[in-house]
Parts: sequence; C-alpha cells; structure tokens
Amino acid sequence: MPDETSPLPELVRTSFPLSSAQADIWFGQILDPKSVYFNIARFVEISGSIDSALFEQALRRAVQEIDCLHICFIDTEAGPRQYLHLATNFNLPVIDVSGNDDPRATAVAWMREDMDRPFDLAHGPLFRYALFKIADDRFFWYQANHHIINDVAGAALVEQHVGELYRALIEGVEPSVETPSSCLDLLADEETYRLAGRYERDRRYWHEQLAGWPTAATLSGRPPAWPEALIESSGDIPRAVVDALAKLGAAHGASLPAVMTAISAIYLSRMTGARDLILGIPVTARTSAELRRIAGLTANVVPLRLDVDLAAPLGDVLRQAGRRMRDALRHQRYGGGALRRDLGLAPDEPNLYGTLFNFIAMDEGGDFAGCPIRTQNLGNWRVEDLLITVLSGSQAGDLHLKMIGSAAHYDRETLDHHQRRLLHLIESIVAAPDQTIGQLAILAIDERQSMLDASTSVAAPVSSTFPELFEAEAARLPDAVAVSFGDTGLSYGELNRRANGLAHR
Repeated sequence: MPDETSPLPELVRTSFPLSSAQADIWFGQILDPKSVYFNIARFVEISGSIDSALFEQALRRAVQEIDCLHICFIDTEAGPRQYLHLATNFNLPVIDVSGNDDPRATAVAWMREDMDRPFDLAHGPLFRYALFKIADDRFFWYQANHHIINDVAGAALVEQHVGELYRALIEGVEPSVETPSSCLDLLADEETYRLAGRYERDRRYWHEQLAGWPTAATLSGRPPAWPEALIESSGDIPRAVVDALAKLGAAHGASLPAVMTAISAIYLSRMTGARDLILGIPVTARTSAELRRIAGLTANVVPLRLDVDLAAPLGDVLRQAGRRMRDALRHQRYGGGALRRDLGLAPDEPNLYGTLFNFIAMDEGGDFAGCPIRTQNLGNWRVEDLLITVLSGSQAGDLHLKMIGSAAHYDRETLDHHQRRLLHLIESIVAAPDQTIGQLAILAIDERQSMLDASTSVAAPVSSTFPELFEAEAARLPDAVAVSFGDTGLSYGELNRRANGLAHR
C-alpha cells in the first residue's frame, strides 16, 4: 500500500484504465460513497478438518499470485485509474464458534455484520477473509470483496487455487498448480472485443430488442430505486415438480432456467397487468475458455424482453423465453452501462428492469483438498425492487426459490404472499400445462375465498364516491388487472380510459 508520501504522478504512470464493467461500478459507488451494495460475499462450507496455519499459508500465497486481489484505485484528472499493489498486511481471523449453542447462526451473523463494512477503494485491500471452526470436522471459509475487483465466477477460481495450494502443503509437496491468468488480460480482451466487430453486432442486437422499451414493471408498483435494506422470503419446489417443468421445457425448446424465467415473467405480468416487460438476467459474460480462467470482474446483467399474451398457450411463452435467452447469452458481453448510455438514460434514472431473475446451478460435486464442500452466497445484491433467485443442486433434487426485495418497497408479509403465489402458479402449470396464460391459477382456493370475503366488507371513506375511489386506484396502479373474464383482462388504466370514452360519448 502506498504511503502518504507516494508521488501521485508515479501512481498515474504505473496505472491502467478501468474496464467498462469496473467503470460502471466506480461511478455507481461515488454516487453513494457510503453504500455497501457493491460488497459481495460467500462462504465455503468444508466438511472435514482444516489445519488453520497451513490454510493461512495457502491463502497468503494465493493472494500473492492472483493479481485482481492487488487492485486499488486512484482518481485522476483524466478519470479513475487502477493500479496493482500487493497487500501483505491483511488479517485472517480464525474464529472458533464450535462451543456456541448454534455455531452456524453465530458464524453467519458475524459474516453479515462484516459485509456491512465498506472498502477503501483508494488504499485497499478490497477483500476480507475469515475461517470459522464450526466443529472438529466442519469449517466455514468466509470471503468478501468489492465487486469492482472480482465477481462470483472469479471467486470460484480463487477458491480452487487456494484448495490446490492447501492440498500440496498438507501432502508436503511443492505445488504444481496453474495460477489464474492476470486480470490485466481482461483489458486486452475487451479492446479486442471492441475492435473485432462483435461489439457493434451486440450493440445492434440490443438496440433492436429494446426499441420502444416499456416502463419497468414491478410487483411493488414503484419504480426501481437503490434500497437501504433487503428482506427475503423463500420456499422449495419439489423434485417431482422440477422434473415435470424440465420435461415441459424440453418439449418447447426451453431449458429449465428459461422455463423458470418464463414463469417469473408470467407472474409479473398477471400481477401488474404489463404485457410487454423486461427482466434483468445476471450473466458471467465469460464467453471464451481464456476468460473462464481469469479471476476478475466480467459479470453483466442483460435485459430479457418478453411478450406475455393472456390468450396464448403456455408453450408459446416457453418457446419465446428459450429463444430469447439463447440470443441474449450470445450477446452478453455488451455492458449494461454502455446500453444505458446508448438509450440516453441518466445515472439517476430508473433501470430498464425492476425485477431480476437469477438461476444459480450450485456445484455440489467439488472438494477442498479432498473434503466435500458446499458454497453459500451471502450477497449483497443491488436489488432495486425485487430479485427472484432459483438455486439448484440440492441433494434431494429440489429447487430452492428465494424472493429478495427492497425493504423500501416491500414488507415481509407482502413478500411472503408473492412467494406463495408464485409457487402456486408453478403447481398450476404442472397440473394443467395446456391452459392459456390467462387461465393459470395464481391464488390457492382458500386465499381466493378469503380475498372475496374480505372484499365485501371493506369500508370506504364516507366522503368518497365509487368513481373517485376508482380514479384514485387507476392513478396508483394503472397497469394492474382491474377486471378479467376468460382469457381477456383489462388494466385499471385501460378500463378507466374506456369508461371515460363511453361517458364522453
């Protein structure tokens, strides 16, 4: 780390430009300097005994060899720059919680508190680690870093490298492992991407896809905005249902992730009244074997635009989702920041999407020096309204569904309602896949009856007439469904326009 006497010109001379992904995060961070929403964290659950001294030795060597962990940033007259500086003074807390009543909860609480500590972009290091002893044969390795230096795929490369070094140490042999490629190769690859014509092809694709893009649809009815806190609700999709969904998708050319994306879009459409909508899909943007060997930041979020027709059969939406997801993955290198600038969106304007959908295939077949492992992502995510996450890879073959919402937009009860309704929609699809989109049941019978009973006893303000109440609801939720019959539905906004037209006539 440079001391206070380090000359600024020398740092500038030995510095490098930021990648487009890094630049987006840099400017997002300086818009809210105290925000920790660019901190990402996870832990590796290791089923086996760990020698903490050898583990720390392996970790320190890995930090020395993986240069994305050396990155710091400097603001210059020409804009932000990055430079490499090896951090040798970082600490590795080794924390024994095995004697606690609930060791796992104690460890996770410590990690979540640590996640809320900001990083110093100018001086670093931009990572933190800790090792928890849960039991004699069970350890948690906690990792956190600022997203500007690494992403989830890069974190997996760090884990693999530390594991290989640790194995060599416990076997008493000289490590013969390949170090991940330099993060500076990402800058060279991005330059090649821009000059080779692929950049322009991707740019044209997204311009065509987003022509006349719709307003972001959200279950909260509010525009996307940076959250101050997150809440979550979760449930499981049983193996038998997962198998049925996979079979249904295969019949219509859609992978299981595409099927779950389509179902999320259907739910969003049915609950908001939006028929033309965009979901944000996180991607690795590692489109070559070389990129998959580099620890560093490449991750991106691509907008997936879907048309939901209530009168269409389910298969139509599945085929559309499968096709558009394949196309989106072919064009995933084009950065979200560049796309926003192309569309003329200012930094403080809402995103194209309010809802993110992320399908995460958990790799449970890996090991750490021969010990079985399981990786748990802790976040943080930049959730501007809602993130729907589906985790696969559980031993039972179930899918785990999480809804993570901005606490500024949702409360726990509302999020729980949405989670249960989405699970019910999934069950309805498996039970009757030949129905049209508008016929699929979202409410369970008991919830539907409860809502009907409650609707007959709602007290309205004495001073309000029905037209006034309706006008207020149309102004508050213009895209929400107001009335439906069979396959046809009208939003509050459309019904209000038709009623006004009839009244004027």
